[in-house]
Amino acid sequence: MPFCSTDECRPMLLKPWTRGAFTYATNGRIIVRLAAMPDVEECPSAPDAGKMMALYKPATRLVPIPELQPNPISRIIECVECDGSGIVECDYGHEHQCPECDGSGKEEKIDCIKMKIGSRIINAKYLHMIRDLPNVMIQEDGEAMDNMQFTFDGGVGMISPMRFE
Repeated sequence: MPFCSTDECRPMLLKPWTRGAFTYATNGRIIVRLAAMPDVEECPSAPDAGKMMALYKPATRLVPIPELQPNPISRIIECVECDGSGIVECDYGHEHQCPECDGSGKEEKIDCIKMKIGSRIINAKYLHMIRDLPNVMIQEDGEAMDNMQFTFDGGVGMISPMRFE
């Protein structure tokens, strides 16, 4: 699911979960909530997303997503971890294949495109993620550091804003 985490250190976020009347999915920066899906199990270790979402005042001004630039630009750069050699030294002084680039010496860098929505700065990649949801509308009002709410046919969600312009 596109809204789930890929971070193996957060196994409870790797797939959607159901709690009460709702099913949730999050990657830690974006969260979606739908009516409970019968095929999605409960996950006791998942965060209390309903409680977190209830902290925010409901949006009063919802607008369509503005026109977006193409997806963020991806480019291949020299791996930062191994300085492009493909080899790293472990704590015991042994050389190993770099785990960041799988020994290639190269890594993909995705440039962040920032968009101002109301008082918030939002990473455009999250707007790209939600733009094809049916009848999606995003929050224009609210505080700069509050999560930006969005609605779509069948659910609601939130996107975390960026801290700096």
